Parts: sequence; C-alpha cells; structure tokens
Amino acid sequence: MAVASVRGILGEEDPVPSVERPREDLVCLLVDPPESVENMIPRSHYILKISLGDEERVSEGILILRRLRGRMWPEYYREYMSRFDFLLKIHGVLWASNRLISVNPANPLSVLLMASRAIDPRGSISIVTVREEENISLPEAVNSYSVLKVSEGRRIPYIIITERFLEELSGYTEEWGYIDSREALSYIIRILSLSHREVFRSVSEDLDLGVSSYGVSALIGGSSNVFKSVSAAMRAMILRASVNISPRSVSSLHIIAAAPRSLEKEIEQSYREHVKEYEGLLNHTLHIFNKDTKLGLYDIVALIGVGKAPEFRAIEKLYKQLVERNPEARVENLLGDLR
Repeated sequence: MAVASVRGILGEEDPVPSVERPREDLVCLLVDPPESVENMIPRSHYILKISLGDEERVSEGILILRRLRGRMWPEYYREYMSRFDFLLKIHGVLWASNRLISVNPANPLSVLLMASRAIDPRGSISIVTVREEENISLPEAVNSYSVLKVSEGRRIPYIIITERFLEELSGYTEEWGYIDSREALSYIIRILSLSHREVFRSVSEDLDLGVSSYGVSALIGGSSNVFKSVSAAMRAMILRASVNISPRSVSSLHIIAAAPRSLEKEIEQSYREHVKEYEGLLNHTLHIFNKDTKLGLYDIVALIGVGKAPEFRAIEKLYKQLVERNPEARVENLLGDLR
C-alpha cells in the first residue's frame, strides 16, 4: 500500500507513517519483546515490535502507541482499535503469508493485536505467556484471560507459556552461550521462525481437526552428555512441557529438530518410536533442518496440541469478578464486534 493512498483513511491531523512493506513470507509481531529476540530471529524475517510509550511512534519495525491512564484493554480498544488495525496493515501484517506472534498479556495492546482484523487465523500462531498466581494484578488477569478467550473465539492457534515453565527453561547454544528464561524463549521463537513454512502448514492441518491450543517443550543444546540417546530426550520432553499434559490428552505432536546431518537418521527413528506412546494422536509431523555445530549439539522443540485448552482458574476468577461490576470488559463484546 503506497503512503499516498492512505490519507483518506486517516484524519487530516493524523500523521501518515512513512512505512511501506512488501509482501512478507513471515512477520514476527512481538509485544514488549526482550532484546534477545531481535538478535536471534533471522534478518530475512520482518520484526514488528509493539509497545506503549509516552508518545506515539511508528517507523520501520516499531509501533508504539501512547500509554493511557488505565491498564485494561477496553479503554485501549475504544481509543485505538481502528488506528491500530490500520497501522498493522501499513506494516504489511494483513498481506504476510505467516505471522508469528508473541504477546505480553500485561500489556493491553496484546488483546487488541489478537482481535485485529489484520490477523488471519489461518496464517497465524501466537505465543501467550500466562502468570497464574494468586497475587496477580487485576488488570493483568483481565488482559490475560481476554487474550486466551479471543484466541479461542477466533480460532487463532496459540502456544501457552507459564511463568513456571520460564523459570525452569534453559539451555546452551554455541552462538550465545548459556541461556535461560526469556532469552531461552527467544531461542524457541528462533527455531519456529527458521522452520516456519513447515510449522504453519502442520498447525493449519490441526485447525481442520479442531486443535488450536498447544503446550511447548524444548531441549536446547542436547548432546550425549545430557541424554544417552535422542529417544531418551524425546521421552523426557513431555514431562517438561509448558503446561501440564498427560499423553492421553495429546491430539497432535509436531517436532522441530535442528541438528547436524549425522544425527538425522537417529532423530527420525526416535520420532517413529516416540509417537507410538500417544494413543489419541490425530496429527503428527517431524521437521529437521541442518545445524552447523562444532560441538555436535542439537535442539528439539515440540509443539503439543491438546483438544481441550488448559484452564487458569485464578485469572478466570478475577476476570469474572470484574465483569460483574463492569460489563464493558466482557470479552464476548469484543468477539461480537468481529463478527
């Protein structure tokens, strides 16, 4: 879309962003991202960082909206939704083949992003970090619950990350050394971006099977010093998933491996053995891409699809308490606007 063609959509006083994007194969939309993400995602993919600030700023790779007085999504929805939709389109989000999204539910723009008409559920995957604690603030609980419900309502595939999982997540890479927590999550996003065509194709197939919510498990920097075999590593991963998952509840399993060519046959054999452990699998895939490594390290990321989304009772309780007093915050209102 040419910049000159958008003046009619905006008011006369609104600034026209000097951003014009070609059709992208993959756009990474990141709400309040850590610096490590930008360093790890390949430069060939377009990264759009979304946040709140003291003043609006829109430029190549950056979308900052002015922070309002409140912290919950209804106020931001009233003030910004139309313009936010438009700005996402300016950045080429609507026309991208695929969209990899990472949201921070503490930021109300996360809800607007998942509700945006620029997000096509068929070509999108979101990563949602949920803080399930009794002392979570009311605004964050409401935004978190709303992000999950908008994702479910629009059938946007989403990967759930819990704070507990982040605390335990760690690994070793030859490029960045020891990584943990959000830096390790950035590395998972890197793996998904490197194999995005295969991953998005598999997740799109799952949608047709009624599967749209996922847990994730990751082994970063695996070697024979950590596990005696790749098969043993895969068996351990279900116990280290980002949400509590029993093998009987698994509907789909997609394994992405970055490994030296010398390990490809072992990974394929381990995968064939591993999927036999899940009786109710509707879909399963293996994607391997070559990894240059001097130490013989390999990475495995598993997307674990579940037919029934996990429940987060603490944030649901706070959400329901609020909407009893403020019906405007009902997420059903937002979903109704999208129909």
